[in-house]
Amino acid sequence: GDAVEQVHRLKLRAGYDLGNTLVYGTVGAVYAKAEFNEKEFEGVGGLVGAGVDYKVTPNVVVGAEVLYHKFDDFDDTGLEADATSIAGRVAYKF
Repeated sequence: GDAVEQVHRLKLRAGYDLGNTLVYGTVGAVYAKAEFNEKEFEGVGGLVGAGVDYKVTPNVVVGAEVLYHKFDDFDDTGLEADATSIAGRVAYKF
């Protein structure tokens, strides 16, 4: 079936520390591999986004991030593609 099989991101983020909260922006590159109509395609593009991390305790951080991905020429087909992703996370610091 048609599906995105892999997504790999390399991001740089910078933010503003508000004590227990970190608000940040991010930019980077993205690689995706997808299958459409029983053919595999690969593409490299750019991404921009924003997020927030909140320190619940000294060891537990929760966060959310929104990323916009843009591919100008997906696998030399001339096709453009874009996608928006929203992610949440919980991290434990040892």
